[in-house]
Parts: sequence; structure tokens; C-alpha cells
Amino acid sequence: MVGIDPNTVRSYRKKDEAFNALYHEAEQKHRDMIYNKIVERGVHGFEKPLVKQGQLTGEVVTEVSDNLLTLLARAKLPEFADSRTVTNVNKVEGHVVHEHQINLQELSRDKREQMRLFLEEGTSEAVVIEGETVEEGPD
Repeated sequence: MVGIDPNTVRSYRKKDEAFNALYHEAEQKHRDMIYNKIVERGVHGFEKPLVKQGQLTGEVVTEVSDNLLTLLARAKLPEFADSRTVTNVNKVEGHVVHEHQINLQELSRDKREQMRLFLEEGTSEAVVIEGETVEEGPD
């Protein structure tokens, strides 16, 4: 992106500790920028022009990205990681008494909104999806 051969960058990183530190700092800033954009669009939403019958109305609506919200859930909630389903396990005194698979793609808009609010607010309440307790929030 900046017109420098990647081998040149690798060479400088190996030879120059200050350059390597600056490289890692820039890399972390880039990661933070991406994460913040995911949160912004997936949790808080983004403005989009309203179109009716193929024509701009002049109005703007705020939409959230369900895909980015799912990505954020996979990153922050272990039971959402690397899967399109959530495994909900109910335990009593350490013993599994019920296990249930929830397909994220089949969640209603209301349930996805509940999950979004959970991620945004960091509540200590449990998230209940399709009658099943999925995750206790942070304390």
C-alpha cells in the first residue's frame, strides 16, 4: 500500500529495534481502527439513505450490520467462536443436564437486537435466546 517491498520492511524490522517498535505500534493502531469500525457498524449502527421504489427519499435511517455483530460476538463470546451455532449447556452442580444448539442465522431480529444490547452495554444479566440462557454478562 505504501510502495515499499515487504522484504525491505522485514529487513528493517530485523535490523532496527526502533523501527520494529514503530511498526508494531502502527500495526496495533490499525487493528484498533478495524475493531472500532466493527463495533461502530455492528453495535451502534450506521446511517444509510432511505430509498423507496428506487428513488432517494431524502431521509436517512440507521442500520446495524448483523454480520459484523456476529463477528464481534464470535470474537468476544467463546460460545459463538468458529461456528454458526451456539452450544448452550445448562449445568447443575457441575453436571450437564441440558445441551442445545442455536443456529445464529435463524435468530429473529428481536433476539439479535437483544444480543447487540448485551454486547454494547456489558450488562450482568443473562442473554436468553429462543428460551435458552446463552451467556452471563460481565460482572
